[in-house]
Amino acid sequence: MPPNTSATFERLPHTFRVGTALAAGVGKGSLRSRSLVVPFHGVRSVLPEIGTATSANERMLNAAQMFLPRLRPGEAISHTSALLIYGCPIRVGPNLHVTSQPTHARSRVRGVYGHEWKVPTPVAPFGGIPLALPGTALRQSASDLSLLALVVAIDHLRRPRGFGGKLPPLLEVASFSGELLRGHGRGVKQLLRALDLSRDGAESRMETLTRLLLLAYGLDVYFEQQVELVDGEGTIGRFDLVDTRSRTIVEFDGDHHRTDKAQHAKDLYRLDRAREAGYRVLQFVSGDIIDRPKRTATRVAAALGVELRPHPLREELLATRPS
Repeated sequence: MPPNTSATFERLPHTFRVGTALAAGVGKGSLRSRSLVVPFHGVRSVLPEIGTATSANERMLNAAQMFLPRLRPGEAISHTSALLIYGCPIRVGPNLHVTSQPTHARSRVRGVYGHEWKVPTPVAPFGGIPLALPGTALRQSASDLSLLALVVAIDHLRRPRGFGGKLPPLLEVASFSGELLRGHGRGVKQLLRALDLSRDGAESRMETLTRLLLLAYGLDVYFEQQVELVDGEGTIGRFDLVDTRSRTIVEFDGDHHRTDKAQHAKDLYRLDRAREAGYRVLQFVSGDIIDRPKRTATRVAAALGVELRPHPLREELLATRPS
């Protein structure tokens, strides 16, 4: 508990409504203490401010936790806010989306986008926070997200979860696709396109963007994702994208591969063994994918010994804008 906060706050949750604190006997002066955070109108918290989180996913999770005291029965965090809390690595604004059941008017709070469901809609608790179901959140967000961002989100949601992928994915693609084919409304066509472009195997946003870059130039058909290679000594390791025919590997190197010394050493050994086994390894960083897509595709095509074949959706597939 912060040093300037009244001991009375110890009887309250870490985040609480002002009315709840007053009813518990907390004075109005204490509620103006600088040790309290005011994340939303009528809410106080002894937790750190929302903006102190290190990632967009954590900031949205914090915002949702701060808003919990204001949530009414049946309301849920929704749209892109729910996608972020589910861990989708998308790039969206900081405001919180909250959707109300038909029995309530939409929420009207600064920093919150309020929405209303036209019919009663199921929600699910996720880490103690009521969220729109993943498929519902995708449908809500389809008109606001680019095709690229939707593919990134779906690639994340379709991944098996937990240690060793022993938990089921958050989104069952086959059943979700069937629901969309039977549905209608804004964003359905865009979602069906995104589902068609989505694939199993991506373990990060940049891995999805790397694959979509190859797709944009007709090179994805040569590669398999997350391939485990072996040599005479045993398992070499798993690689992002592999073409066994031309013995070509495409690897995206995130910052953690260089800043984590142990991981960096492990990667060097793994890649050296792949080269010794006769594979050509092409390593790319974010600038190669975001800023220099054609040059990157040209390098890959040269390694494969093929020509570039631009996809009809090339401009939408290239990572030239936030996603």
